[in-house]
This record gives sequence, C-alpha cells and structure tokens, in this order.
Amino acid sequence: METENKVTEQEELTEDTEQVKRIVKVWDADYEPVVCMPLEVKVNDDFHRALKNFKFMVQKDRVLSNYKKRSDYNRRKKAEGIKKVKDTELRNKKIASGEFERELAKKKQKKEKDKLLKEKKAQETQSVLTDK
Repeated sequence: METENKVTEQEELTEDTEQVKRIVKVWDADYEPVVCMPLEVKVNDDFHRALKNFKFMVQKDRVLSNYKKRSDYNRRKKAEGIKKVKDTELRNKKIASGEFERELAKKKQKKEKDKLLKEKKAQETQSVLTDK
C-alpha cells in the first residue's frame, strides 16, 4: 500500500511539473523550472539556533543567489520586451504620419554630407603632403 501511494504521488508530481514546464515554455522558452525539496529545520529548544541553521542551509543550497539571478534575468527580459513593443508602436506611428521617411531622408543627406567632408579632408591632406 505504501509503495503504491508513493508511485501515485510521484506520477502526480511528474504530471504537475510537466504541466508547469509546458506553461513556462510558452511564457519564456529559456526558463527551465526547478523542482526542489523543501528545506526542513527542526526546532528543539532554541529558536535562534534553528534560524541560524536555516540561514546556513539556504546559503549552502544557493537558494537566494539562484532566485536573484533568475529574477534579474526575467526582469531584464521583460523590460527589453516592453521597450521593443514601445519602439515598434512609435515606429508604426511615424510610418503612418510620414515622419519616418523624412527621418530616413535626413539621415541619408547627413551621411552623404559627412562622406563629402571626409573626401574633402582627405584631398586637402593629400595636397598638403604632395606640396611638401
């Protein structure tokens, strides 16, 4: 009876983690969920000693550092996604108003002007070198 219950619980856990993996993969393809055993600290007489043991176990298993690393990554990816959406919306508005084409034309003119200035400076340098 005991082994049957354990097998059933293990199968349920596996099904749950598979479901979580599927949900997470839809949300963020790079993230793999971590299934861990909960930390257990026995408190006999001294609460402070138990708290100290708990902190030691958390630090030993690197629970907080892994959490911070993942949360920073997720926060950065979320911010990048939001920025990308805003940039796309702004670009679409500019395209609709015709401002996007004007900006492209200005950039092209500036590039050509810079190219001409660069060529002019190169010619001046060349003439100075040949005169000496």
